Amino acid sequence: MKKIALAAAVLSTLSCTAYAQSNVTIYGIVDSSVRYSTNENAAGGSKVQLAGGPLSGSRIGFKGTEDLGGGMSALFSLEAGFGTDTGALQQQPTTGTRLFGRESLVGLQGNFGKVTLGRQYAVIHDMMVSYDVYVMSNVTQTIGFQGGNYTMGARLDNTVRYAQTWNGLTANVAYSAGEVAGDINNGASKAVSLAYDNGPLHVGGAYQTLNNSTTYFSSAISANSKQTAWSLGGTYTVGSVKWYLAYINNKLDIADYKNNSYSAGFKWNINGPWSLWNAVYFDKLKHAGTSGTRVTVAPTLDYAFSKRTDVYFTADYTKVTGAWTTLGAASGTLFGNRLGLTTGIRHAF
Repeated sequence: MKKIALAAAVLSTLSCTAYAQSNVTIYGIVDSSVRYSTNENAAGGSKVQLAGGPLSGSRIGFKGTEDLGGGMSALFSLEAGFGTDTGALQQQPTTGTRLFGRESLVGLQGNFGKVTLGRQYAVIHDMMVSYDVYVMSNVTQTIGFQGGNYTMGARLDNTVRYAQTWNGLTANVAYSAGEVAGDINNGASKAVSLAYDNGPLHVGGAYQTLNNSTTYFSSAISANSKQTAWSLGGTYTVGSVKWYLAYINNKLDIADYKNNSYSAGFKWNINGPWSLWNAVYFDKLKHAGTSGTRVTVAPTLDYAFSKRTDVYFTADYTKVTGAWTTLGAASGTLFGNRLGLTTGIRHAF
C-alpha cells in the first residue's frame, strides 16, 4: 500500500510539473581589463590597475519563468555582481551585505502587463541605459556620472514596478518604499517612463523622484530633501551604424544642486568581428554659487571572437573645470584632467 501511495505521489508531481511548464537559466558575464590612468592623486601620479567590469559589470545570475496557464506566467531574477580583480561581491550597502546586489525580484506577467517586486533597476536608469553607448558602465571611471548622481543610483530596494507594452509603446510605473515608520514619504521613490520602438528608431523619456535618501550628493542630503530627475533619449540605426543621444536634468532642491548632462555617440560594425564605438559626455553642475563642467571622450575598438567572447581597447580623456571634482566626483576619485588606456577581455555564458 505504501508503494502504491508513493507511486501515486510521484505521478501526481510529474503531472503537475508537465502542466506548469517552467525553465531556469544560469548565466553570467566575466569582464576584466588592465588600465593605465593619469592624475590619480593630488600630486598628479599615474596608476596601473586590474579593473574589473569596465564594459559590463561581472555577474552571475539565475532567472526563470513558469507557465501558469491562461496566458499568465510567474518569473524571477536573482543576479549577483562581483569584481574579477578580487572576487568580492559588489553593489554592497553601507552596513550589512547583499548576495544578489544587482537584482532580486519575483513577479507575474500576462496580457495585463508585468508586475515585479524586489530590488530592481531604477526606472530612469533602466531607460537611459538604452541610450548610452556604454550602457552607463564605468569604463571611463569618472565617478559621479549618470549612473550615480544623475539617475539616483542604478538600483533601488523595496520596489514595486508595473510595465505594459502596446503597439511599440512601453510604459513603466514604479514605487520604492522608504520603510520608515510614521512617514511614508521618507526614503521613498516614484518613477514613470514611456518609450517608443519602431524599427531603426527608439526614443523615450523618464521622470523620477527620491526623498531623504543618500545619493552621490551625500554631503548635500538634509531633512525633507527631494531629488528630481527627468531624461530624454533616443537611438537610430542607419546601415551598420547605431547613433545615440541622451539628456538628463537633475536637481536636489534644498541643497540647490543642479546638473545638466548630455551624451552622444555611435557604434559602428566596421567589418565582421571588428567594431568601433565612441561617446562624448558633457555635464555641468551648480551649487551655492559654484559650478564646474566635465567633458569625456571615450573611443573603443572591439574584436569579437564569437557572440560570447570579445577583446577591446579603450582610450578615454576627461577634462574638468571649476568645482566639478568636488561637486560631481566622490572625494579622492578625480584630481583633474585624466587620460585612461584600457585593454580587456569579456566573456558571457
